[in-house]
Amino acid sequence: MGWQVHRKIPAGQAETGQPSRIRLAVSVMSDAVTIDARGLRCPLPTLRLRKVLLRSPTGTIVRILTDDPVATVDIPHFCREEGYDLVAEQQIGTGRAFTVEKA
Repeated sequence: MGWQVHRKIPAGQAETGQPSRIRLAVSVMSDAVTIDARGLRCPLPTLRLRKVLLRSPTGTIVRILTDDPVATVDIPHFCREEGYDLVAEQQIGTGRAFTVEKA
């Protein structure tokens, strides 16, 4: 499955029932990135997060949306092991949203 780059997603829109494709939204003003990994199963959400973080400059904020139940363990563990800051984790509908900062 390939990556698609879209315009900035307005607040709250990313949580709607959009198709389960990977959507990467880049906000030029805040260097924020959103990865929609809903529909993907372990280890793909964490691998997508890793790929974006490796390519991003220090200080980048990445938000990943996932409905994989294993991500509640995988993503915090990945952040601890790789030295990224897990800024927030919240329930979004049937999934979760993780906000990570590249330190």
